[in-house]
This record gives sequence, structure tokens and C-alpha cells, in this order.
Amino acid sequence: MKILLIYPRFKYPSGQPPLGLGSIISFLKMKLPDLSIDVYDATFETENNKNISSYDFSQYTLIGFSVMTTMAGDAHEMAALIKSKDQSAKIIFGGPHPTVLPELCMSDPHVDMVIQGEGEEAFYELLINLDSPAKVANLIYRENGQIISNERRSTYTDIDSLPAPDRSHFNMSEYIKIWNSMDTVSPNLTGTSLIISRGCPYNCSFCQPTLTNLFGKKIRKRAPENIIEELHLLKKRYSINAFMFEDDTFMIDKVWAERICSLLIESEMNFRWCCNLRADNIDAALLEKMYAAGLRKINIGMESSSDRLLGTVYNKKISTKQIIEAVNIAKKLKLKVQGYFILGHPSETLDDLQETIRFACKLPIDDVSFSILTPFPGTHLYASEKKLLSGQFTDFDYYRACNYSPEHMNVLPRKIEQLKSQAYLKFYTRPQRLLQQVSILLHKNGLKKIFTKIKRI
Repeated sequence: MKILLIYPRFKYPSGQPPLGLGSIISFLKMKLPDLSIDVYDATFETENNKNISSYDFSQYTLIGFSVMTTMAGDAHEMAALIKSKDQSAKIIFGGPHPTVLPELCMSDPHVDMVIQGEGEEAFYELLINLDSPAKVANLIYRENGQIISNERRSTYTDIDSLPAPDRSHFNMSEYIKIWNSMDTVSPNLTGTSLIISRGCPYNCSFCQPTLTNLFGKKIRKRAPENIIEELHLLKKRYSINAFMFEDDTFMIDKVWAERICSLLIESEMNFRWCCNLRADNIDAALLEKMYAAGLRKINIGMESSSDRLLGTVYNKKISTKQIIEAVNIAKKLKLKVQGYFILGHPSETLDDLQETIRFACKLPIDDVSFSILTPFPGTHLYASEKKLLSGQFTDFDYYRACNYSPEHMNVLPRKIEQLKSQAYLKFYTRPQRLLQQVSILLHKNGLKKIFTKIKRI
């Protein structure tokens, strides 16, 4: 049996490989050793290579797509292309987008099946029950012209039972070249990303309930020993000296986080690393232990300088005061700090936007990301503001453009896009930050890293 797995990320490449797809690959290899797997990762391809006509699609039992909403248009286009080459090809969509919009995905006649939620067990069960799809939880499929939705799985996978994501099918040398998560610490660091938990207890309007639909309400954490084992593997295989925990909730279980740090220290692997933290959940004592274990940078979702937006619109449950306190705690340890900010909610005034930019520039942080707000389907924000949006979400530019209708905005979309560019300019032209960016640019992979960042600005 042979399958083809596709990751249709043609736009906005990043240094983070598709670890969700990697987890499915490793699980399938463990359960079905004789299964043959091909992977088409479009991250380093171009728009012109969407037609993967060199593939003989008739050789594949299933062709699976891992789809985020930002990739949905390309995924449907590729599915149509495959069907035009082989009408009998069986195409299945999985990932966040089909989890929250399964009916829309199935309305495309080129999509034969959808897996909702986590994909490892569902994909495996489908492969061993190809003639009995009714047995496969989380599956939506066609039968005699009807769309059948099986029940969702009542329990979630013990993630310690999953092998580490298989990265061997990805172009890891290219991913490592453009991995920039630790550049403000040192451009000489080479690394990659890890995911060490699933689920989130918070209810931010721009994320939820999508994360709950995917992973359930309970946070499931990998055992610290399991995490260290993967880090040993990555160091040996890819010669990395840095990494990032991509999870949003690293410090939520302080006993677990402290145990990870203890094992990192004992391992003597001497990694430098970074992670995401919430401004209201930073513990100074634990942060010191994390520093001793190699932590050199933290990322905080700061979003706005407006407590109104933080509270009633984004439901972050944090305040600007907590943001300032969190940054000060980190800076006492000489940690680098990156702030994530959102611009462009319809209720924001020009003063609001300018104040957020001033706030970001004034904070003693080292790196920044300014995003233009676009609600993702399946989130609370999308549900409440869908009528304010312009056009179809599959046509949205989720990084560079404002996708609200001008008549609903206090500040016109074009002005918001200009302010975003000005924000980056103001932030990075401060002398110390500018020198840091120049040092990154002069590094051997600096031009490629800077270009990857600029594509999203």
C-alpha cells in the first residue's frame, strides 16, 4: 500500500516544518511498517509548481492533504488538478480547516473524505478499514451520493504513545537555513521547532474554539523524558544547537516545566532555546531555572496597548500593566523578548493604532511581529464579525492585507496596511535594534532569513 501526503504551503514559507504531518507519518510507519509514504511539501516550491504532473497518482491508495485555512484555496486547486489527471484518485483533507469547516470542504466534488480533529489514529483506522469507512471515528465520507458523518472520537490520544514527528520527508536543511526564532540571541544558532503539548485552556477570541475542536478541552503534555529523547535525536541527526517550544502554554504547569529544565541541565546538550509565554503567567523563580537550562528568549502575545481590546474583543484576560511587568522580569535576566501585536480591528481608532505602535517601540523588547487582524473561520471572532468582512475567506491575505469592508472600519484598510509598514520601520530603526538586524543580515543565511520575514510584512 502506498499513500501521498501533501502540505500545500506555497505562500509565506517559515522555518517551522509541518510537525502535525510529521506526527502522522511517524505513527503510520510504526503501525504499518510495510506502508510506503511519499510527501509533497510545497513550502519551498513556487506557484508554478502546483501542477505536480510528474506524479503517477494511480499508484496511491489515498492522497491526503494537511490543510490550514491560509492554504485552503491552494489545497482545493491541487485536488482539482489531481482529479483531472486521475479521476479515481481518493483525496482526503485533514487539519484545522476541514475540522472547523467539514461541510464546505466536502462541497468540493474533488474532496472524497475529511478527517476532523487529530489525524494519527483516524488515518491509521481508515487505511485498515478502506472497505468499511463507517468504522472510522472522526471521518466524513461519501456513500451512494450521500455525505456520511461518523461520530467524533470520545477520547484523545495519549501523546506519549506517539513517536516523535518524522522529519525525514521534509527538506530540513532548507527549514534550518531560514529558521529565525533565535536570531536576536545569535544568528549563529541553528535550530528547529518542537511541539510538546496539545490543547489550550484559554479562550482568546481569535483562536478558540478551533483549538478545542482539534485537541479537546484538556491539555495533554508530553513527559519531560520523552521531550529530552527527541532533543537528543534532533541534535544527533541535524546538528542543531537551538530550538523553540511552539506551545502557548509552557509555564502553565510549573512542576512539568521545572522537570524539563532539570533534565535539560542534566543532559549537558547545552542548547539555547525560546518559548511562548503569557504575560499573566510568568513566574520569576521558574524563569531563572529556565535560564539556567538554556532559555535565552521568550515570546509574548501582547496584541494591543488597549485594555479594551485585550479584554472585550480579544478576550486575552491580560492587561498592559501585566505586559510591562512581564517584560521587566525577563529583562532582569537579560532575556531577549519578542512581542506579537495585532492591528486593524474595526473598532480601533487612529489614536488606538498609533498608541499600540508607540507602546511596542517604547517597550525594551528586541523583536516584534505586527499582524493585521483577520478572523479565521471557526473562531469566536469570525462568528461575531463575519458580516464585517470583505469577500471570501479563501481569497484573504492573512499576513499583509486588511480583509474587513471599509464601511465598517474606523480607519480605512489601506491606512492600516501603511501603519503596519511604518510600525516595523519605527521599531527596527532604533539604533540597537538596527545594529542587531544588520548583524543578522551579514550572517551566511541572513539574506534568506530577512527575505522570509519581509514577505510577511
